[in-house]
Parts: sequence; structure tokens; C-alpha cells
Amino acid sequence: MKNDFLTVQEAADLIGVSPSTLKRLCESASVPVFRTPGGHRRIDKIDLDRIVISRPRFLRQSVNQQPDAHETSSEIVLASLLKAKPGEVAESLSNAVHFSNGLVGALEDYLVAALWKVGQLWRDQIIDVYQEHICTNTALMAIDILRRQVTTTANPNYVAIGGSMGVTHETVASKLVSLCLSSIGITSIDLGCLIPPTSLARAATDFDAKLVWVTHTHVMDIGQLYAWHQELRDLLPSNTRTVIGGGGLSPAIRRSLPWCEYHETLSELTKQEEKRLLTFTSMNQHDPVNAS
Repeated sequence: MKNDFLTVQEAADLIGVSPSTLKRLCESASVPVFRTPGGHRRIDKIDLDRIVISRPRFLRQSVNQQPDAHETSSEIVLASLLKAKPGEVAESLSNAVHFSNGLVGALEDYLVAALWKVGQLWRDQIIDVYQEHICTNTALMAIDILRRQVTTTANPNYVAIGGSMGVTHETVASKLVSLCLSSIGITSIDLGCLIPPTSLARAATDFDAKLVWVTHTHVMDIGQLYAWHQELRDLLPSNTRTVIGGGGLSPAIRRSLPWCEYHETLSELTKQEEKRLLTFTSMNQHDPVNAS
């Protein structure tokens, strides 16, 4: 076969990164991602090899190479998660900011990658469920530490609010979205998990939110998810945008929610919202009464 087309998961496994990191690499390296008739992504192995050549720091180290501190940061983060050391996790991520695409890049390259590895180790029964819980809780505490370290002044008139309507597994994802939005100057409010659409809409109205985010890393009931989003759409003010994301959203689910903006990565979401924030701020400076 002349061309080998890989799924995102297969391609990520092949070069030893998380699926979200691979997607960001494809974006930054302008690697084409093909779609099957069903909407599923496929990557040509030839293009994947080009990433390997141009971005060698994302590869696993061979036995003949001596890894440096940056190249093993994801392993350091993973070890700190397993040891329940949130301070160490936050410190590693802060140090990685200088090597990655800012804080958002560090979160994707290292924390998201480490958590993806945790899930893989748990599924393979290499770590116990208690260790998976320790890693999740440690990640949550590390995110809170990083949130306190964000020095960007938030625009009080540009509010984003969100969370998850589903299970507690979504908590880390929602907190990551909130942290990333805060890092670019958006006032972000994370409501956590198990938030009913009625309450989410009420919060968006009360805070005059410009956008509402909903994370879906696990989808248990597609019919329920669709009903939730229909209700949320009907309750939200017409000028409030809904942003969704998460590995649980298949192409079919996304197509069933055409009124929602979908972002595959934190970087993609942050870039888009940074542009919107700049436009909003510029309008507000010229017309402070009507811009909001």
C-alpha cells in the first residue's frame, strides 16, 4: 500500500504524544488531516514522518540518546501526579512555559499528555484506580495553583462561564478551559460538573457572559446530551455563544449541534477567543456604551 492513513490515536501512539498534542502539531506544522466520508480524521504516515523530522523534541528518546530536562517534562509531570505533588506539577509546567507555546502550550504538551498517559496506564491495568484518582485530584490542585499565578489583567466586561453537564470526569477539562481563557485576559468562571442547563443559562444571563463553554470528555447518553444542549440554546440570550469540546464528541454528535462552536484543542480555542477579545476591547474603547 503506497499510503498509510492513520487515525489520530494511532498516529499519536506511534510518535509517543497525546492525541491533543498531535492535533496541535498538525496545526502548527500545516500537516493535512483528511476526513473519511463519515467525518473521521486520518493522517498520512508520510506527513507524520515530516512532523517527526521537524519536531524531534516530541518524540520518545531512543536508548542511545541522553534526554534533557525539557524533553522529559511530561514524564516528570506524570511522576509528580502519581506522587500527589501538585506543587511540583505546577512548577514543572511553569518552567515549561518558556519552551512551549506559552502556558496553553505547556498545559497541552505536558499536563494533558501526562493525564492521557494516566488513562492509558489505567486501561492497561498497570496502575490501580486509586492511583488514577490521585493523579486527577493532583492535577486539579496544580491547575488551581497555576490559576493563582496568572498575572494577566482580566477584562471585567468579557466574561466566559462554563462547566460540564455530565459526570465528574469532566472537572479537569473544564478547569483547563477556564485557566486558558484567564491567561489571555478573559474573566472566566468555572461552574464545575453536573451543572443543569437551566442553571448554566441563568449564570450566563446574570454575568452577561459573552460565551458559555461545555466540556464533553465522556458521553454516556447521546440523546440526553442533545436534549441538554437544545434546552441550553433555548434559554441562553441570543448574543451568547456556546463553545463545546472534548474527546467524547464524535463527528456525528458535533453535526447534531450546529449552533455550537467546536474546538479540538485548548490552543485552537484560546487563539480564537484572543482575537474576539481584541476586537471587543477595541470596540469598547471607541464606544464604551454600546460595545457590550
